[in-house]
Amino acid sequence: MATGRRDGGLYVLERGNSAFISVLKNKSLHASYDLWHARLGHVNHSILALLNKKGQLHLTSLLPSPKLCDTCQLAKNHRLPYTRNEHKSSNVLDLIHCDIWGPSPVKSNLGHNYYVLFIDDYSRFTWLYPLKLKSDFYDTFIQFQKFVENQYSSRIKNFQSDGGAEFTSNCFKTHLRTSGIHHQLSCPYTPAQNGRAERKHRHVTETGLALLFHSHTSPRFWVDGFSIAAYIINRLPAPLLKGKSPFELLYGSPPNYENFHPFGCRVYPCLRDYMPNKFSPQSIPCIFIGYSTSYKGFRCLDPSTSKIYITRHAQFDENYFPSLDTSQAQSMSSLQFSNFLEPTPPYPNMPASSPTPHSPHITQSGSNSCILYTDPVNEPMQMDNSITGSSLQHSDPSSTSLAPTEPTPPLPVAISQMSSHPMLTRAKAGIFKTRHPTNLAFLGSSSLLSTLLASVEPKGFKSAAKNPSWLAAMDEEVRALQNNHTWNLVPRPADTNIVGSKWVFRTKYLLDGSIDRLKAHLVVKGYTQIPGLDYTDTFSPCRTSENPRGVGWRFFSLCFA
Repeated sequence: MATGRRDGGLYVLERGNSAFISVLKNKSLHASYDLWHARLGHVNHSILALLNKKGQLHLTSLLPSPKLCDTCQLAKNHRLPYTRNEHKSSNVLDLIHCDIWGPSPVKSNLGHNYYVLFIDDYSRFTWLYPLKLKSDFYDTFIQFQKFVENQYSSRIKNFQSDGGAEFTSNCFKTHLRTSGIHHQLSCPYTPAQNGRAERKHRHVTETGLALLFHSHTSPRFWVDGFSIAAYIINRLPAPLLKGKSPFELLYGSPPNYENFHPFGCRVYPCLRDYMPNKFSPQSIPCIFIGYSTSYKGFRCLDPSTSKIYITRHAQFDENYFPSLDTSQAQSMSSLQFSNFLEPTPPYPNMPASSPTPHSPHITQSGSNSCILYTDPVNEPMQMDNSITGSSLQHSDPSSTSLAPTEPTPPLPVAISQMSSHPMLTRAKAGIFKTRHPTNLAFLGSSSLLSTLLASVEPKGFKSAAKNPSWLAAMDEEVRALQNNHTWNLVPRPADTNIVGSKWVFRTKYLLDGSIDRLKAHLVVKGYTQIPGLDYTDTFSPCRTSENPRGVGWRFFSLCFA
């Protein structure tokens, strides 16, 4: 309040009075709410109310209730907060969450760029299927639907996904309608509405990358790393499931943890049934890359040939990783033999990942406990020298008494047991080929023989085409055939059996065991000819002194190189 002298009925305020200055100053603070809202950059309603309450500004209009401002909506519109979803399905396959991850920055060894996850809302069990293209999703879903509905005698009722083109295509929506499946879609650019699948992506990728980084395995094997990550996650207890694992909740029995081994460690599978002879090694050092989805066994990668062996008999060196130079290998006597054991659940065992396209390449012979198939890897992995050397264990010749013995020819067979044919044969004459038993003591000193026993040559064109040296050998063979004018190109005759060709590969060695050259032969498949159609008579270009008879014929010597 200001004070001043009275002059003719008026109160005169002095110019230097502080109250006079305050009145002049506060004149510009009086304005309407809308004007102050615009002055202060469209500030929040609560801020204007606070300033008005403190007397730092004066509103000439009543303070209105909060309302929508067009300018604020254009400039400050944002996403609304999410509430925690506590809903959980009561039965298996009541709700399936799905999402596709990718593209991967590195194409896998089998050419995959994506993977799709299917999560059961009741048990949180996860199925992982690798994809080469997003367009492969439809066929993968049909395969997954038939599999789970047959295994659990139940049908998928709800399917949750985002609005990607693979989920909103006409063929997929038509299939869901005909199958009676309700499709729940998240709003565009709202991945949080498909949060369980998004969170599972993070869990799988983080675990898979941890396996790859720990073992220093090539990123080309990310599908194997992510698949074994899903396998592990399905068998770990979760607080959300009250301390139970998805495997236990789905099958009713706890998982067996005896089969778990570090991804990428060295493993020695039992391969005696696949060796060419009895002097070959019974095992070779491989890399453990996971568990088979079709067999109860371990998947072991041979880095030198890019072959994958599936076996239940294996010895693991869990402290040595072939791709890591600083790891130390254990002694062979300390390795434990491991059998693949898995409890039999009340339902058929579900795979941790989809059956990958390896299955057509799997071959099994008899009752062998090991399955072998070729993995089309682009290039062999680089291995440490400690595992690429010869696997033969040489014994000290001085500690053994393996002296060469004189060959003992077999006893002649009695003439009475022979055929009554008058032709004189070596057996009838008592002539037998001298047999020389193998001198085992010579193995330790012959590098050439050791190399021959340990060498592995390509069995066909596909395996040889992965090695540039064998490709060069095949080019040399084709050029030689063309230079020698081995064939003439003619029109293909109609209704005629065409005899094909095949490649035969041989490695030529020097006396010291080193490789002299790689030789590739292009040979004709003569065994594909049909008798009576392609040929009628056969001739043997050889003769013996017993064949001619005294009938007055003239004979000429035949010699074939």
